[in-house]
Amino acid sequence: MKCFTKGEYLGSTNHELEFEGNLMMITSYRNCPDSNWHYHENSFFTFVLNGGCHEIRKVYTHESRPGDLLYFEKGILHKNSHYTEYSRNFNLELSDKWLADYDIQFKIDPAGFALRKCDLKFLFIQLYDEFLQQDAASFVSMNTVLLQIMGNKIHEISNGTPSWVPKIKEYVYDNWDTNFSLKELSTILDIHPVTISKNFTRYFGCTLGEFIRKYRIEKALYMIRTTNADLTDIAFTCGFADQSHFIRTFKKYTGTLPLHYRKI
Repeated sequence: MKCFTKGEYLGSTNHELEFEGNLMMITSYRNCPDSNWHYHENSFFTFVLNGGCHEIRKVYTHESRPGDLLYFEKGILHKNSHYTEYSRNFNLELSDKWLADYDIQFKIDPAGFALRKCDLKFLFIQLYDEFLQQDAASFVSMNTVLLQIMGNKIHEISNGTPSWVPKIKEYVYDNWDTNFSLKELSTILDIHPVTISKNFTRYFGCTLGEFIRKYRIEKALYMIRTTNADLTDIAFTCGFADQSHFIRTFKKYTGTLPLHYRKI
C-alpha cells in the first residue's frame, strides 16, 4: 500500500508555499489516471477549484466538484477515479508539529470527509486568495485564517439537538433557490415559529436568514467556476433580488468579489 509523503499527490504540483511546517500548493490533475488504494502521512484539506473526480473510501464515495472542500485524515485509505479533463485543487497539508504547537485536535466523522459547512469553504477562499497574493502580511493573515478554520465547529448539528434542527437544515438544502417565509417554513415542518426564532442561532451559529444566504452563496461558487453566466443571472438563480445585493453578500462571506473568484 503506497504512502504519499509530504507534498506528494497524484497530480502535478506548483506554487508550493510552506509556513510553520504546513504546506500549501495548487495541484493539477490533467490526464490523471485512476489511482490504487493509498494513504498520506500527513492530514490535509483539498478545495476543488476546477473539475473534480470520484473520491472513494472503504465505505463512502463522493463525487467532487468545484467549491467542494474535503478533509483527508492521515493514514486513511482512499483512491480516486474519473478525473475530469482539467481538474485543479488547492491543497493545505498540515504539520503535526504545528497542530501540537497550537494544541489542535481535528477529528471528523469518517462519513463527513466532504465538509458541507459553508463557513469553512468561505474561509478557504480567503486562505487561497492570501496564498496567491503572498505579500508582506500574507503569512500572518494565512495563519490567522487557518486557526479560524481549525477552530470552526465542523457540524452545525450534534447529538442531543432537537429533531427540528436537522429538518430545517435539510429543507433549506433542498429548497435553497425558493423564497419562503418563516410562517411557511414552520407550517411545512410543523414547528412553531417562535421555537425557530428563539433557538435557531443557538444551534446554527447565525440567524435563519444568514444561513439561507450562506448556502445560496455556496451554490454560487459552483456556478461562477463552471459556467459563463453573467452575475445577474447567477444572482437571480440563487434567490437574490439583484446583482448588487448578491455581490455585497458574496464579498461579506468570502472576502472577495465574484468576478475575482472566477479568475483566480
